[in-house]
Amino acid sequence: MSRTARLRLFLTAAAVLAAALIAAATELPGFGGVRHPYGERAVTAGLAQRTADIVSSVNFDQRAFDTLGEESILFGSVLGSGMLPSTTACSPPCCCSSRPGCTASRSPATSSTPSCSSN
Repeated sequence: MSRTARLRLFLTAAAVLAAALIAAATELPGFGGVRHPYGERAVTAGLAQRTADIVSSVNFDQRAFDTLGEESILFGSVLGSGMLPSTTACSPPCCCSSRPGCTASRSPATSSTPSCSSN
């Protein structure tokens, strides 16, 4: 990709991101107002869960989602590691005589390194 194409791609992405951030910022409630939509929802959710401490209830719920995300990352990394190809073929240095179907043979060119061949 040429330098001008990368610059055009960056400027387009930056413009889209700036427009999204500006649109999101204009929808925020006013600072210091009496009514705040998140506060009303948090109190309603806390009362529905019958908790005495609304702040701890909201914090606990946010930590639960954070832990779910971390567990998803862990699951994905374990799944990805499990999908890595295993070394099933004989490769030096290996003890080919211990593997079924493999025999160790040394070629004259590389007499110090065993080469494994499958029968």
